[in-house]
Amino acid sequence: TRITREQLDALPVADRNFADLATLAPLAGPQQSLAGQRWTSTDIRLDGAQSRNQLRAGEINGGPASISLEAVREFEVSTSLYDVALGRQGGGQIAAVTRSGTNTPEARLFTAFRNTNLAAARDFVGRERRARETQQLQTALAAGGPVVRDRAHWFAAYDRQDAQDQLITGDVSSINAQNTSGIARDSLQRVLALLASRYGLPDTAGQLGRLPRAPQSHTVFARVDWQLTPRNRLTWRLTASDWRSPLSGGVDQPIALREARSTFTSREAQLYTALSSQLGANSAHELQ
Repeated sequence: TRITREQLDALPVADRNFADLATLAPLAGPQQSLAGQRWTSTDIRLDGAQSRNQLRAGEINGGPASISLEAVREFEVSTSLYDVALGRQGGGQIAAVTRSGTNTPEARLFTAFRNTNLAAARDFVGRERRARETQQLQTALAAGGPVVRDRAHWFAAYDRQDAQDQLITGDVSSINAQNTSGIARDSLQRVLALLASRYGLPDTAGQLGRLPRAPQSHTVFARVDWQLTPRNRLTWRLTASDWRSPLSGGVDQPIALREARSTFTSREAQLYTALSSQLGANSAHELQ
């Protein structure tokens, strides 16, 4: 299944992660899983280079996206291709090709904003939604053009996401909230008092309820292509991402104190260099 630049521009991608569009393939599942396998069994390639990180079972990226959506030219989803040269693809592969500059200078600017007030008051079956204060601002800038016409070109892109997202844990502010949490307000207060008196729990007032969070994500992409000779082409590419997600780590329980959670930070960078050579009419070579 091939996903083109036209589809990347036209289809909505909530977190601007190009791999989310892998669900257009008939054998794709959630979280970029393929052919019924775990998502950690999907091989991810950028310009032919392995692009999984080493955090949490080798996930695809540690944040909303590891590369700007503007930097992807196209990608394809393949299943049942078990070439030993590729590796790490028990379910299949998502292989992307990044964009390069051309002789025509170009620039693109993207921004999107959403918050709780822009969401529907009821869900798809008419039930009133339990409002959670959320807000997200996405911005992206991409530009490219020639360094030397017909010889050297550049392309760069930057993506940023800023969010305000509440973590709701142990919310007992109303009768309905107490029923949802499965515990009465006075019982929860007794638990907090016990933790404070016996175990030194600080700030019992700020441990539960609607806890504010402000996740932030940055991605940077830069690429230079240089036609050394009519038969030799040199490519240099840098991708980097930085993601900080407060209160996202720790225990996975219905009610978890702020004290039991941690901030998750992921920083990735990949430097890629390739020399492509046309050796003859019927042969070529690429060094990565």
